[in-house]
Amino acid sequence: MDEAAKNSRDGATVNHNTAADTNMGEQKQDSLSTTTTTTTTTTTAIPEVTDIISRELKNANLSGDMLSLVNIIGKVIQSQFDTYLIKLDKLNNAKDEKISYLESKVSALEIKVTELQDTIDDVDQYERRDTVIISGPSLPDESTHENPSDQIVNTIKQHLHINMTPSDINVAHRLGPKQQGKKRPIIVKLQNRAKKSELVHACITVKPQLYINESLTPKRRSIYTVVRNIRAQHKHLFQLCYTSDGKIILGSLLIPSFLEAAVQGRAGGHQARAG
Repeated sequence: MDEAAKNSRDGATVNHNTAADTNMGEQKQDSLSTTTTTTTTTTTAIPEVTDIISRELKNANLSGDMLSLVNIIGKVIQSQFDTYLIKLDKLNNAKDEKISYLESKVSALEIKVTELQDTIDDVDQYERRDTVIISGPSLPDESTHENPSDQIVNTIKQHLHINMTPSDINVAHRLGPKQQGKKRPIIVKLQNRAKKSELVHACITVKPQLYINESLTPKRRSIYTVVRNIRAQHKHLFQLCYTSDGKIILGSLLIPSFLEAAVQGRAGGHQARAG
């Protein structure tokens, strides 16, 4: 009877110890899981990986050998982390250098585009050197079967008293959409600049109800519009405003190229009077 009771007590003790060991193992496993999770979530944000792991494992009451092993693992992780940081810095530096290079290329290309635009504008204006735009009340109304060249020849003879023939005109046509009964301007490309100069001078001298304008590029026409508005607001300072061979002249001042940028964006299209 005593032997059976003793065996029963020993079995209970063994079961109790086994359950305790099991609970301790689960607690250690939970601690290790917690430590692993903490390490995973903090190594990417905080560099001191080894200190974090050591502190967490000390709280878990692990043995010294286990702590040494974890310290080694932490140092390896820290080393990998530092390596990745160095690589990331190199990538960022390379990216910044690439961006700076591309920005410099864009700036150089913008300068080149501006230079090409100026060159194109110069060529365009040179092609217009023999061309004028004629408008004003003395210009005949538009008709269905008109010949613009004949109308220009007759108008010039009548109002400017200049001997002119159709052979002096290369090409002539109305500007803008058709409007019966309206005095649409006529653009005239002459055979030579001498005839153009003669027409402009006569228009300034005779002052008829006829306007003869140089044909300007869109850029120069926009600038000219702004300059004419400035002259209109300050007539006491500027007595004249006109163009000569595509150059804009205000009073006795030749408009320098560096002023173009200041007025170009504010301008709108306009047909200007030559005299």
